Amino acid sequence: MAGVSTGSLYAKSVIELERIFEALLSVRAIFGKDFNNRENVGMKTQPKIEGPRVILMFDGLCEPYNPGGIATYGFVVYQNGIKIYEEGGFVGAGILGDDVSNNVAEYTALVKGMEHIIDSGYRGHLIVKGDSQLVMRQMRGDYAVRARRLIRLHERAKQLVQYFESVAFEWVPREENVDADRLCRVAYEDFIRKIKKISEKSKM
Repeated sequence: MAGVSTGSLYAKSVIELERIFEALLSVRAIFGKDFNNRENVGMKTQPKIEGPRVILMFDGLCEPYNPGGIATYGFVVYQNGIKIYEEGGFVGAGILGDDVSNNVAEYTALVKGMEHIIDSGYRGHLIVKGDSQLVMRQMRGDYAVRARRLIRLHERAKQLVQYFESVAFEWVPREENVDADRLCRVAYEDFIRKIKKISEKSKM
């Protein structure tokens, strides 16, 4: 540390934080809050969902810290045991002023998954599976929703439930939710990569 003043170190860290913040704002401007990484399992158009046994599996994360980190979501739709659609994307970031947490990301995944299924025309029985005990118990009415950041998302999810003939919420352990978890992490890594690219360009 000889020859380096704490003042210069502080100034350098502030400059780096400003660059990261500018990069985040640039990503938000380019992609918006709906930046996502979609993969429709080889299908170029959204398939029409018909028939029995439709399952929605969802997951969300908030890293590198929770709450207030970078939040992403992922969901997968299965019909008769076959994966017919999957999607992952960006929810928000604390550094941008978004009130995000892993529970916000989980609810976002649930809402986006049900919206997709509704948009596909399906109105029958839906089985929803996820590894968030909080979300599952709140959706079943076992737990009250007290966190302000979750109230709007919970209300939206309850509205979407009304579109279906019936909805069953089933908790599953994390190891049974690997596809939705993978989509969250792919979206997170894609977002970080884009931030780094924009940050590197800003240094030139």
